Amino acid sequence: MGGLARGLAASGTAALLAWPAPGGAMEAGGPVPVITGTVDFGAAEGAEEFVGSQQLLQSLPSAPEVIYLDIAIAPTVVERSAAGIKLDFSTTGTAPDGAPLAGDLCKAGEWRAIPSGVGSLTLTPAKIDPHVVVRFDFTTIDAAPYNALSCDYAPAIPDLVVIHITGFFVVHETTIPGARSLRLIPFDPPYDVATAALAQSIAAP
Repeated sequence: MGGLARGLAASGTAALLAWPAPGGAMEAGGPVPVITGTVDFGAAEGAEEFVGSQQLLQSLPSAPEVIYLDIAIAPTVVERSAAGIKLDFSTTGTAPDGAPLAGDLCKAGEWRAIPSGVGSLTLTPAKIDPHVVVRFDFTTIDAAPYNALSCDYAPAIPDLVVIHITGFFVVHETTIPGARSLRLIPFDPPYDVATAALAQSIAAP
């Protein structure tokens, strides 16, 4: 992903990857989507950034599929006061043991890599698209070395911070009333497949 800014829409570029053969070996072959962009909760309805956010969410495939994801989640401001700025990313998190995470994952003026204490992050983008819910699962660096979760500096966002999610995921889908419920499970591909997808993500605008 070339930069974290408003106005980034979904990208249709692809690397080469095939589903494992019956014996479990993976072979180069069919395309894997490389999906990049920003889900921007601070964008006004109908604005270019709002439409781009809708397109990004709609571009997430139905299961089963392997994807490479490089997305940012930009917040809306809930409150500004002397005590600070309260941001809403429309996400909820759990620890690896399933317990709810206490406090905000990212805060205004705080930029950091998020350690492996996050088991999952659920995005409920009802304001932008009420017909999809996305759960991102996370694991250890050893199990999924290309996957990362961070609070990133984003100069084009008014409060300068976004949740940044990158990595390879297997998409699972469950139909719920009125919406798609997607669960993205970490995946560790072969090195040549990973480098091809990473190169396309870096080249994305």
